[in-house]
Amino acid sequence: MARKNKKRKGNGVAFPAPFAVVLVMSCVLSLLYLFLGARCIAVGEEIKILEKQHEELNKIRMNEEYKWSQMRSPRYMMASLDRFGLKMTWPTRSQIVYMEMAPGLERDRMVTMTEPDAVIRVVGANE
Repeated sequence: MARKNKKRKGNGVAFPAPFAVVLVMSCVLSLLYLFLGARCIAVGEEIKILEKQHEELNKIRMNEEYKWSQMRSPRYMMASLDRFGLKMTWPTRSQIVYMEMAPGLERDRMVTMTEPDAVIRVVGANE
């Protein structure tokens, strides 16, 4: 029977612990870097899609504003009146009524005519 060599202590493979810690940390950091890079690319793609939607909606808004301004023009109003057969003219100066809020009332509060303090002074062409 062969004798066991007492000088040799075979406890396993000698692997330095600090090197293992550095290796694990570098793997974790590289995976984190790859995850963040992929996330940034995904967010960039979302931003591009949203910017395209913003541009399209802005074009639609500009077109609608143009249409609205054209519909409010005096020429379009007169054409619409003619198209529907309405005989209307612009009001004369004496037909226009300007209204002012009575002193002491809040400007943003709705005023009803049933309130005793809601006196509204009518300023017309007679003044």
